[in-house]
Amino acid sequence: MNKASDVRYAEIERENHGVRVSVVMDLDGGSRRDISTGLPLFDALLAQLASSACLDLGMSADANLEMGDHTMIEEVGLGFGKAVREALSVNPNIVRCGHSMSVVEDALVLVAIEFSPGAHLEFNCDFQRETIGNIATENIPVFFAGVCQKAGLTVHILKHAGRNEQHVLEAIFKGFGRALGQAICRIER
Repeated sequence: MNKASDVRYAEIERENHGVRVSVVMDLDGGSRRDISTGLPLFDALLAQLASSACLDLGMSADANLEMGDHTMIEEVGLGFGKAVREALSVNPNIVRCGHSMSVVEDALVLVAIEFSPGAHLEFNCDFQRETIGNIATENIPVFFAGVCQKAGLTVHILKHAGRNEQHVLEAIFKGFGRALGQAICRIER
């Protein structure tokens, strides 16, 4: 049982370039999701990430999406990463590494992560489509780069198979969530 002082929880507010992002995160939750970014598919992907990591996530983003989704997706990534780092500051004794081979129908994606001072993203997944649902695919690595920068993560994402690009996208977020869930596990020693 965790002491109250060991609660791994964060509340983040970010406002930048006309985008306001709010993040509420409990790393030891697991069942609560309340996400509203204005992009329904992105909301579903973030919920899948949180579910796969077994964390509670409340997130909202307010932005003028008529100008495009780049800045909002980047700010959500930065807010998510900052929340992870803040929640871990209470008790940094964690496994630190995680990996996942994630499958969604025809898609197979490898995700490996490690908390490290030199934040870095390797995103080896080329999309043929410019958009999936309502998301510009060029902004998917932008989200993960923001998470890496603020959380202090090195992340490798590699697509092994997949013709349906929405399945690939779902496998990426699911795999990242599983790898993150492993990496944030407490070490009690």
